[in-house]
Amino acid sequence: AQAKYAELADDFGNTVYEQSGSLDPVAKKFNVQVQTSPAMSKDEISKFFKSDRFATLVFSDEVLKEKRNTEAVEVSPNNLIAGRVVEYAPEAPRSFDEVKGGIEALLKAEAAGKLAQQKGEALLADLKAGKATDTDWITPVTIDRRNAQGLSDGVMRNVFKVNTHTLPAYYGFNEANKGYTVIKVIAVNQKLKDQPDVADRAFKAYQAALGDEMSHAYVGSLKAKKDIQFNAKVLLSKGNE
Repeated sequence: AQAKYAELADDFGNTVYEQSGSLDPVAKKFNVQVQTSPAMSKDEISKFFKSDRFATLVFSDEVLKEKRNTEAVEVSPNNLIAGRVVEYAPEAPRSFDEVKGGIEALLKAEAAGKLAQQKGEALLADLKAGKATDTDWITPVTIDRRNAQGLSDGVMRNVFKVNTHTLPAYYGFNEANKGYTVIKVIAVNQKLKDQPDVADRAFKAYQAALGDEMSHAYVGSLKAKKDIQFNAKVLLSKGNE
């Protein structure tokens, strides 16, 4: 089978090269269909076909300027491809009309995010003040650090930061691509005496979270001092070592 494939691959490559003005001859010879893609950048071609070599050939002078076929390229085991450029447009800044829709969508998303945060923070303040609110909570779930019960990573990162001295306790935060999330803690099970390993992990996680909060607070205090210059990333990474 491999010998036959090698023979066909060689024939395919020769036909593409020898009749480089069109892909029709090789398509007819091997009974395959020529397909036309939408406009693609070099990076998009590389990612789509999983072949940097094919992308480089497509943007070569022989293909772009001389209007020839690319040479045959094996983009995956036993799969050959050849291409040619039907239309080419050099990279150029996009017009306002082209980007207007994207800009409008971005501005609307930003405005919606700010509005969601404002409403979320107002709701959080009312909840902490004990005011009645018309809040549609999800069904309560019991979780621990190993069992999220379907809650998002953002909720799981923040729920254990909630001050639970007074219950119910509330906490709010901006969750990426989801808006403003409010957490309500109605009960805490602290019976870990018979599970020393769980208690130890919980204590270490608490120490790590506390360290993060202290590091961020320290960075915030430094930012307030205009005569101090520092690299926040380096500072935080060292604070977490």
